Amino acid sequence: MPLRRGALRRRHRPGGGHRPLQLLDLQQDARRWGAIVRPEAFRLLEGEAALADYQFGTHSMHYRFCRHCGIQPFGTGRLEQLGGDFVSVNLACLDDVTPQELADAPVRHFDGQHDNWMNPPAVTGHL
Repeated sequence: MPLRRGALRRRHRPGGGHRPLQLLDLQQDARRWGAIVRPEAFRLLEGEAALADYQFGTHSMHYRFCRHCGIQPFGTGRLEQLGGDFVSVNLACLDDVTPQELADAPVRHFDGQHDNWMNPPAVTGHL
């Protein structure tokens, strides 16, 4: 699936080792939809020079941001709880996914706000 926002172009291959869609409950963005994929299923096609890198907390994740508009199209990291190395693709950056495909996709909630990654937050109705 091509992803395009401003100066960035990247590709996520469905079926290339992806996992169910992840709805992350994070302190910085309680409604970030991310598709977790293996690094070999993700390729940045262009725009690497337009990306900045941000880390916080345990520094286990690299949050990649566009230097021009501030959108966070994807991040990379390594967490054994998620099976090792991964890329989290921001679904808001997918150009060719339909609302119906998003509605039909399996969703798993993670409670990242409380660093409880293997369980959903106590309340998910707002997510």
